[in-house]
Amino acid sequence: MRSLTNRPVSHDFPDGKGAQARFETTSQRTSQAGRKRSPRGTGIYSLLVFVLFATGLAYGGYFERLRSSLAGPFEDYLRSSGLILHEIHIRGQETLSDEQIIAALGIRPGQSMIGYDAAPAQQRLARLGRIRSARVMRLLPSALLVEIRERQPFVRWLHEGRIDIIDRDGIVLGPAGQTEYRSLPLVAGRGAAEKAAHLVRILSAHEQLARRIKFAERIEDYRWNLHIGGATVIKLPPHGVALGLARLIGLPDRDTLLARSNTVVDLRHPDRIYVGSGASRGDNSPQPVRRSPVRS
Repeated sequence: MRSLTNRPVSHDFPDGKGAQARFETTSQRTSQAGRKRSPRGTGIYSLLVFVLFATGLAYGGYFERLRSSLAGPFEDYLRSSGLILHEIHIRGQETLSDEQIIAALGIRPGQSMIGYDAAPAQQRLARLGRIRSARVMRLLPSALLVEIRERQPFVRWLHEGRIDIIDRDGIVLGPAGQTEYRSLPLVAGRGAAEKAAHLVRILSAHEQLARRIKFAERIEDYRWNLHIGGATVIKLPPHGVALGLARLIGLPDRDTLLARSNTVVDLRHPDRIYVGSGASRGDNSPQPVRRSPVRS
């Protein structure tokens, strides 16, 4: 009697290993024989057909029509979910207009906040001449917070036939108006914008003299001339400006000297002060005055 079983026949292969090996080999061959190989290049042809199909849809305007049909419902969904910009909170605004700031932000109330990147907005704000630093933060779901530090007008700068307003760092903020910022000090000449802060800091220790000054002129970006009332000019040294002014202020008759018209006061020499007429600008036959009690 023949029995049907999956166990190996032991009398043909006493150890049973050979039958198992033959069974496994036969199964593998059967499995491999059952496979059918796809023709070579079928995947490439399928990809090509898909690309041609998608291109046809694009040129036929299908995607554009689909986007337009979905735009309205999508915007309605965004509004209902609160991801539409409703408010812009601005801190530190002094002279910049709302429109200048909103234009730099690149987004307006009523527009979607999905995908909005605040970093480029901060860079655009920083490129505005009036802004020293800026930070833009998203306040989800529907607001932006803008924090800015504006550059402060410091002095007026006369150059190339025009007067501009500059900050303490010498950055031009814009043209000066006819009457606006008239109370700010006036500097002139090449290099005056960058060096103005140092001069103003020194003059702040001599308020009476500072009030007399009409403008400070930078000479060849090397030193300063101070123009005061009555066409009087004070020539400052390239170095040791504070010490030179201290020697001038230390003169007993300084008020009388500074009240003279058409006069040049030369402080460029370390051990004495020369005074000359305005016609000579103090360079032809200057006359020394008494030695200052403040030594250089």
